[in-house]
Amino acid sequence: MEAARWIDQSYNVDDLERVYLHGDGASWIKEGLNWLPNAKMVLDRYQLNKAVTTVTARQREKRFELYSALAQGNRAAFRTVAVQLMQEAKDDAERNRVQKFSRYIANNWAGIAIHSHENCGGNCTEGHVSHVLSSRLSSRPMGWSREGLRVMAELRAYTKSGGRIKLEHLKGASSTYTPTKTALRKAKKVFAQTTREQFGNVAILARGKVLPLFGWLRGLQNGSPTL
Repeated sequence: MEAARWIDQSYNVDDLERVYLHGDGASWIKEGLNWLPNAKMVLDRYQLNKAVTTVTARQREKRFELYSALAQGNRAAFRTVAVQLMQEAKDDAERNRVQKFSRYIANNWAGIAIHSHENCGGNCTEGHVSHVLSSRLSSRPMGWSREGLRVMAELRAYTKSGGRIKLEHLKGASSTYTPTKTALRKAKKVFAQTTREQFGNVAILARGKVLPLFGWLRGLQNGSPTL
């Protein structure tokens, strides 16, 4: 919905010939077809390659035939290879993988075949997720609130798009701080332990007799020694 609003604000929607919606075929991504003008679904090649590699992990010789059928948008050829994969599967786990793969391809066939007859370009989603978001948000164990995650994701996208962070982007915060009584007691205790010369424990300063050494030490005490 946000993407549709941004497109509507940035472009003359009536002049858009086509919007290609790249993704892994998830239902929430396909929902964008109902929001974006003149949109068509394109299955991300990264996700397609991942699916092919997984299903042919044991039968690697079938990969070329699969890729060829998918690249040409030849559904009959794909079905032939899928049947062969099923027949040569060695156990139930592999057969389940083939069935799952076949359903995935069938559900996203239009987004696969489109590559064979339209110049729908490539997709950089995975790269953006990895280098823009994951590198800051999840490459190491981190905890985020929903609001913090949203703000940081938007900030990363903004700066990677050439934006510069300015003072007005930061929320105003009150600079007034009133220490508690407990904090004051602790500070006084620490101060007393580290600056005892301020409390009359230097004998010559406590005697009150004005001697040259008295003047030097008093100057050091006040931060302005006179030599």
